[in-house]
Amino acid sequence: MNAVSDALSPFGIRHLDMPLDAESVWRAVEDAYPPA
Repeated sequence: MNAVSDALSPFGIRHLDMPLDAESVWRAVEDAYPPA
């Protein structure tokens, strides 16, 4: 959890709910940078 949070902090993502899975991480990144 800490490693994922540290890796996503440059994207401005400060919180993710547990349990983590690939889809929830991907959604967090997509939400941080919505399509133009």
